[in-house]
Amino acid sequence: MNRLLKTFFTLLLSIFLLNTQAQEISVPKGIINRLVEIKYSTELYLTIYSKNNNTKDSALAIYNLIRWQVDGFVMQVSADMIAANSPRKLMLLNKWCLANTGLLNPANNPKNAVQFYAAQFAQIDKSFQSFIFPNNINTRTLNLTTNVFYLIKDSWAVVKGLQDMKSQKTMALVELLNQTRLISPLEILKQTK
Repeated sequence: MNRLLKTFFTLLLSIFLLNTQAQEISVPKGIINRLVEIKYSTELYLTIYSKNNNTKDSALAIYNLIRWQVDGFVMQVSADMIAANSPRKLMLLNKWCLANTGLLNPANNPKNAVQFYAAQFAQIDKSFQSFIFPNNINTRTLNLTTNVFYLIKDSWAVVKGLQDMKSQKTMALVELLNQTRLISPLEILKQTK
């Protein structure tokens, strides 16, 4: 029994230390990873701050601002990928995101083909870093993990579609991007009641 207890506490301490180290290390994130973080952190923000009547209106305004920005970005990139029948723009955006570990700067993008998208996404990231991230920093880990599980579960069919022809790959990536859009604030408010 004593050995089992000692093993349990050692395991618990190891998990705590790994979690602490993971929070201190800045790992490069791709475009989908950043969009997923923005999506679920923003939805969590609205869930938390809509419960208080003093912060409900401002929480809705911030949520709708970021929702509008993300929807416009996702729809524009998706439409351009469909028109070109190529995921090239998304791949270039992903490389740009991976190269920028801190705040996104569209000037760091060497490819003119995605300069517009880089500027648009940098604005989304700036709004997220200004309004959402500072307010969610202590509450987001558990909820993000749970919500990312559902995104992966729902997107499995999309990922399987990547094995098909080029146009089907583009449509599968468009569907994956679509999964990163924020849900209606009314749906979130229904969940909080």
